Amino acid sequence: MSGKRNIPALGIGLILVSLLLILFSSTFVGKDLRLLLEVLTNPIRKFEFSLISKIFAESQNTAYQKLVLENNNLRAKLVEQEKLVLENRALRDQFEAGYPPPDTIIPASIIGSPNFIPGLSFPTAFIIDKGQKSGIAEGNACVSGPNLLGVVSKVSENIAKISLISGTIKLTAKTVPEESSEREAQGVVTGEGRDSLVFENILLSDQLKVGQTVVTKGDALENGNGMPANLIIGKIESIDKKESSLFQRAKVKPLINFASISTLFCKIR
Repeated sequence: MSGKRNIPALGIGLILVSLLLILFSSTFVGKDLRLLLEVLTNPIRKFEFSLISKIFAESQNTAYQKLVLENNNLRAKLVEQEKLVLENRALRDQFEAGYPPPDTIIPASIIGSPNFIPGLSFPTAFIIDKGQKSGIAEGNACVSGPNLLGVVSKVSENIAKISLISGTIKLTAKTVPEESSEREAQGVVTGEGRDSLVFENILLSDQLKVGQTVVTKGDALENGNGMPANLIIGKIESIDKKESSLFQRAKVKPLINFASISTLFCKIR
């Protein structure tokens, strides 16, 4: 600290010495004396300029660092605020959906998506910030609104892995009849690692329509765990039906963008 205090005093002293030497040199007519004084004072002036520049640079650098720190803190606050806005929006949308019932689910934040590279691949799994300590168990369904996202496939005390329906998990599913005269078609939905699913093992006698909603058939267990019925999987976008085949199949498009989700809900009872 004492060294830093002496720097301004030293700078002022050098400035005074330089001024005195310049004043002294102006009183002599002798050219040689002026040249001698220039030779003597130039190093002092050089050191003086370097010292002043250093002091100015240090003060500027300190101000710049302070500004950078303030900007970083502001950015962090904005990110946290945006996170809270998204979480509150997800909570509101989930409660407005009304299914699954709000008292049977808990919210969780997505903290990772293994092997997902934006623009190059599609999310097939999520890591969430809730685990056994929060009541999460393997087999729990995870939703966003009435839409099924996936199933808890691995769980530890504080985090869990969600295998998404876009991956390779299989689900028993059914269509939602659009008219009272129609009957539901049943089959198995499997992900392909993309933004479309395969709905297969459907009887040829069952009627499929493009745009029909496909939902979970339900595999609930006696203890309340398992897959609830009527969670939305997606809508049929194309049908593959051949009379020579035993079954028909269809492509199903999820109604939700998995890559845009930051908060989901796990059904724990």
